[in-house]
Amino acid sequence: MKIINDIMATRLLFFIMAFFVGLWTIRIPTIKDQINTDYFGIGLVMATFAIGSIIAMVFANNIIKMSSARTVLLYTSILQALLWLPTPFISSLQTFMVFSFIFGLCYGSFEISCNLYASNLEKREKKSMMSGFHAFWSLGVLAGSIVTSLFLEWNISFLNNVIVYVIILLPFNIFIVFKLHVDQTENTENKQNIFFIWPLLIFILALISMVNALTEGSVDAWGALYMRDFIQVDGFLIGLATTLTRSTMIGFFDVLPVYILMAIAIFMMVYEAFFDKK
Repeated sequence: MKIINDIMATRLLFFIMAFFVGLWTIRIPTIKDQINTDYFGIGLVMATFAIGSIIAMVFANNIIKMSSARTVLLYTSILQALLWLPTPFISSLQTFMVFSFIFGLCYGSFEISCNLYASNLEKREKKSMMSGFHAFWSLGVLAGSIVTSLFLEWNISFLNNVIVYVIILLPFNIFIVFKLHVDQTENTENKQNIFFIWPLLIFILALISMVNALTEGSVDAWGALYMRDFIQVDGFLIGLATTLTRSTMIGFFDVLPVYILMAIAIFMMVYEAFFDKK
């Protein structure tokens, strides 16, 4: 029995990409200072990311048909990881918006390809697994947020933070992609356009997705900035909003060790701030 079978490989792909999302969410205050912009500028960066994602999601289906989901996963994983390397050197808002747009293209393509592959895998295995795959996504954001918050606490620079992640995660990501089967692409074709069959249902589902994205995205995009600029904390506590939010999306007992470690870390910081008189 293989240690990393098709199911585990798919879970790990969700996890690794989400780990980089954790880097992004916690380092947003660092990026804001680096490009010397205000909240409106950060909003523009996030908007260009969203535009890139939407464009990629519209055309990803056709790209997958010409190759395979595995091929798209391979190239988007490599590109998004390598794109992180120059980001600590970018000092211009306009340049960062361009990079954010390309990040969005990678993210949107990855999202469609990975979910399509997961859907095909469900059909092949004849069992429901999608919620588990997305749990690994939340787990990845949680892990990435915690580790990046620790890097902040230890005063590890943005550049070194990125280098460590790319050196460790990129080779592992490539290895995992090659563990996937060359997927069947027949499920990329819509045999029926369900929008015209159940337009009200599609509208309701889209509305629910939008509300969820607003809630989840507001914490991911602005949580670290809010913690630093308004609650006025630093180090590990900057990532507290994102970390707690993501942990609730997985399950209490699954991340109980995380809560324990966070409680210890918070206790130590409070003690150092108010009671340690050295």
